[in-house]
Amino acid sequence: MELIKEVKRNGKTLKIFVDEYPPNPREWTNLTKMVCFHKRYDLGDTQTDYRQEAFESWDELKAEIIKKEKPLVIKPLYMLDHSGITISTSDFNDRWDSGQIGWVYITNKTIDVCGTTIKNDETFAQYKKRLGEYLDAEVEVYDQYVRGDVYLFELTGENGEVIDSCGGFYGDDWKNNGLLDNAGDEWIDAL
Repeated sequence: MELIKEVKRNGKTLKIFVDEYPPNPREWTNLTKMVCFHKRYDLGDTQTDYRQEAFESWDELKAEIIKKEKPLVIKPLYMLDHSGITISTSDFNDRWDSGQIGWVYITNKTIDVCGTTIKNDETFAQYKKRLGEYLDAEVEVYDQYVRGDVYLFELTGENGEVIDSCGGFYGDDWKNNGLLDNAGDEWIDAL
């Protein structure tokens, strides 16, 4: 495991490592669906009825998704493959190492499962904007997963005995991703 940070305090040691075996966030219950096609990588949702050979263009795939599933929000997915991969809903504008790999979208069916409904004081346009923000957040977490930007901590006592450990913290903002909350309040101002 790659050690990222080590801090000692009050006879305890907090070590933060890269989580080498994090759970794939696409296996969770997600608000979005990701349909991705790539020759070298298995990306996006594995449970999909769409097959690359059935479509001649991204627009044709999008039209089929809209016809079949009637998404409330749909955005393209792009990947940059250069010394590692990263994904986004924004084009990387690198004609050699990037391109579209699929679509990410939210349907009424997934909203029913996840419980994200329109608020009483919200217009439909505001609701769709909020759904777009949720969509981008799920893509960001998945991007952290594919980039290996996931961490775990180990808390040890004076004699090196493990007091606590936990992994699966996505992104390197340990104050906001829950890692420090799980390690304990005493560590919040130490990093």
